[in-house]
Amino acid sequence: WGTTFDSVSEAVRAAREKATENDFIFIGGSSFVVADALPLFVNPL
Repeated sequence: WGTTFDSVSEAVRAAREKATENDFIFIGGSSFVVADALPLFVNPL
């Protein structure tokens, strides 16, 4: 069903590497997960 990651930043990095120009990345789950992910899109790794 998917891949698990040890951290939100690892998951975001993997999603960004795999996504193509026409894809979008959906981050769901708890507010804590989304809060950890948002800064990674404002200030990419």
